Amino acid sequence: MTFTEYLAYKAPPGFKDELIHGEIRLSPSAKAEHQEICKRLERLLDAVISSTFIAQRDTTLYVAGAEGPRPDVFVIRKARWNQARRSVLGYPEGVPELVIEVRSASNTDPELEQKHSIYFSDARCLAFWVVNPEAKAVDVFTPSSSTRLFLEHSLELPVEIGGSISINDIFD
Repeated sequence: MTFTEYLAYKAPPGFKDELIHGEIRLSPSAKAEHQEICKRLERLLDAVISSTFIAQRDTTLYVAGAEGPRPDVFVIRKARWNQARRSVLGYPEGVPELVIEVRSASNTDPELEQKHSIYFSDARCLAFWVVNPEAKAVDVFTPSSSTRLFLEHSLELPVEIGGSISINDIFD
């Protein structure tokens, strides 16, 4: 399925849909804790990122002909966000500079690996975080490395975005 075909799809009530490698993936709507972590992340990011960026949540991305992931939280240049608002598609084109997925029962390791490959297929992606509420940890991936950080650490945002946030504040 192409992204254009995907735009005509309507998910069943109570489900979130994404287009991954040309297939529609459904997952149940987020539970309360998942939503709270996403909301907290967006608020924490908004407080520290450069004025040229904006934090957003739960929006489909148009990455390529058969890719339409829907990350939990992301940071994108305001100019790119505003361009999406004015575009015919109405969705951001390409991968944001920082993409965040909050791990839940519906996130399998193979699914996260697929998203990793999708996100880093675009050179604009500077970092991909997988927030793990059970472990109270964040896996930080960049195009050249990966690190697992735990509760007592701070998360440094990519230099272009600026700032850092405490992992403890994510799970508080």
